[in-house]
Amino acid sequence: IQQFVIPLAEHSRVSQEFPCQPVETVKLSGHIVPDALVRDTNAELVVTYMAYWAHGFYGIADGFVTGFHLATVSPDANGMFQVGLPYFRVDAEASSSEQRASFRLMLRDSKTGNHIASNLEPEKQELRLQEHGLRIRSQYPDDLIFTAAEPFLKLTPIKGKVFRSDSGEPISNSYILLTSETDKARHFDTRTHEKGEYLFGGIPAGNYTVSIYAWFPKRSEVPCQNPLEQKTVDGGDITVEWQWKSQAFMETVKLKGFSIEFDGENVKDFDLVGR
Repeated sequence: IQQFVIPLAEHSRVSQEFPCQPVETVKLSGHIVPDALVRDTNAELVVTYMAYWAHGFYGIADGFVTGFHLATVSPDANGMFQVGLPYFRVDAEASSSEQRASFRLMLRDSKTGNHIASNLEPEKQELRLQEHGLRIRSQYPDDLIFTAAEPFLKLTPIKGKVFRSDSGEPISNSYILLTSETDKARHFDTRTHEKGEYLFGGIPAGNYTVSIYAWFPKRSEVPCQNPLEQKTVDGGDITVEWQWKSQAFMETVKLKGFSIEFDGENVKDFDLVGR
């Protein structure tokens, strides 16, 4: 971007130009450990500027922290990466006690978007910010070691399809949500493609509640016609409701106690027909 042109009033020809200066960059090179986090996965590293100062600036008492996406890079099979980041001079020159912004490094599956590690932190304690993340500096040592802030969990893929057994038809664009039954904050989601198939790239083993959402233009097309008295073949609870926003009938199936094992391939098909 070389310049911004901002109209001073709606539909006004009067505007103000703001020339933009090239932004200085800072090189960040690192090594993600253990490298099992990136090996045999479609791992990509997402770097975000986390503006904790925005809470006070906008008068936000709590809620999500304002973040700005800076870069996405793919580590190699050994967990090595290098990326250029904008140099935030004000943040870099602030004292440790006054610094209210950081870089968050998050590892995710590039195909599904599922988090592999929500926060990667530098091994050097002096480069960590209390709120999680990497302190903003004018320069960094080469090949910093980054580890997962949360305990490393073995991940396993799970795949399958969503379909209706009364016709054998796949159900495309259905939304699948996995919520851990031991940690409600840990959840994963994806959608089925045109053949009704889905894929979660890496999920920690454990018990989950599965919620499946599917939309149909007509009530007669909904797989379960009597949700008050029927369940799915897996024992899932079914609800059907009209959604004004989507202008469609939404069938929701909720299945508790769904177990994902680390050993072996996890394949699971979901039938939305009530019985």
